[in-house]
Amino acid sequence: MLTFFTAPKPFTGHAAIIQRNALASWKRLSGCQLILCGDDVGVAEAAAEFGALHLPQVDRNQYGTPLLDSMFATARQHATQSLLCYVNCDIIFFNDLLQAVRRAQRQNFLLVGKRRNIDVNEPLDCRDPNWETSLRQRVVSQGKLAPNCCIDYMIFPKDSRLSCLPSFAVGRPAWDNWFIGNARRLNTPVIDATDVVMAVHQNHGYAHVSKNRGIAWEGPEADENRRLAGWHPKDGPLIVHTIDDATHSLTANGLRRTLSLVNLSRQMINKRQAQILRLRARFKNSKLSRLLGTMRGIRVRLRTAISLARRRGVLSGLSYLQKRVMRKIGRMTGNLPDSRQQPALADGN
Repeated sequence: MLTFFTAPKPFTGHAAIIQRNALASWKRLSGCQLILCGDDVGVAEAAAEFGALHLPQVDRNQYGTPLLDSMFATARQHATQSLLCYVNCDIIFFNDLLQAVRRAQRQNFLLVGKRRNIDVNEPLDCRDPNWETSLRQRVVSQGKLAPNCCIDYMIFPKDSRLSCLPSFAVGRPAWDNWFIGNARRLNTPVIDATDVVMAVHQNHGYAHVSKNRGIAWEGPEADENRRLAGWHPKDGPLIVHTIDDATHSLTANGLRRTLSLVNLSRQMINKRQAQILRLRARFKNSKLSRLLGTMRGIRVRLRTAISLARRRGVLSGLSYLQKRVMRKIGRMTGNLPDSRQQPALADGN
């Protein structure tokens, strides 16, 4: 039914414990395939232990982090099931995931949901018939529902266009928000399964993030992910897509369209954002944009020359620059300016 694919961190210390817990929970789900990507320490051994397909050859960035475009393409090529599930290798699933997928499945869709955070420091015995009941009770009493901007699993058809994405670094910010936004741009129904799927996130540290700063996962890789996602370096995105942008919700009563005021307002913003992005792309490639860029450069150089001439008490040294500026303006507009207007420009007025 599902092909799970992930890129585990090295199987050392606490990471080894929680990743084995996650893999053991996925293996229990019937009719599912497991794919482990990468060649970090212990990945091959874990693949053999849990009967997963090991794909060591994936593209990496300069910091050694696997790239998602390579992972998605490789998983799609080797998947034996009709649905793909990208998931971080610290998420524990129960049988309610498969039940949700059966109820939500359609020709084209993206199923996501919020995770529930909890501290797990010990190996879990999934062979114990009471392990699921015990862990569920623990999550209800101790777990915390994560913010809607954190998307740790995504389920979609193998032949969907959603599997084509930029070279994002796995485990860094922005790409999961971009993924939901891309689904909306492709008119793919986005289904929020938070109410019916308990996805258990085992808390962990971020010592594996290269050159991290501030918040643990921030750093140059996060900056590059945001650039690939199209976030403006100063203003950021017009909107950060989250689970609140889902078009449908899956509840105990079935699948229904999301018609809350928050969702409707975000849909309007999404449409406006798409229009603005199209206008930006057109303007960026237009002759007017290139003309304005050239004029800005001319203005800066002209101001610098005038300031220098004024400090020296003379403006005669500006005549050569004047001629160059006027010629350049003439070439751009197709009309050479009258040379008799040049002295007025040299006065700085």
